[in-house]
Amino acid sequence: KVFQLKVKFDDGISHTVTRQSDIYKVDADDTPLNSKEYSEWLQITLGIDMKLPNKQSKKLHSVYSTALLLPFYIDQDDSWDGVLYRRVSDTLGQYSDVPKGIFEYIFSISDIEVQKLQNQINQYSEYIKVCNSIIDNLGKVLDNYKE
Repeated sequence: KVFQLKVKFDDGISHTVTRQSDIYKVDADDTPLNSKEYSEWLQITLGIDMKLPNKQSKKLHSVYSTALLLPFYIDQDDSWDGVLYRRVSDTLGQYSDVPKGIFEYIFSISDIEVQKLQNQINQYSEYIKVCNSIIDNLGKVLDNYKE
């Protein structure tokens, strides 16, 4: 199946987005985009820089287009049945606090600086683990050398 959508923005600029499976083409550009590249293009085009923490690593990552469009997606069979937005897309499962984090970003009620600082804490924690592992291994080498 091939899907094609023409989008016109408030500034009068129009784009034609064509999708087949996980391949996207924007306008007449010959370069195909994968889902991540398309999501990056969409964020730039919309002037959005949405990042959400990954469920496993807690590191902030730019979101896929599904998360960008989630607030505007209404499908009574999937969106509203049981837990809100639970089964809309498999890609949403990689983020923490969906849909809360998305709506907090959209409505500017979350503090992106707090998220960035939390991301730094997580990165430093990982760095400390690596350093501790190196120290432990060097200690073992030193102990073996003394024997």
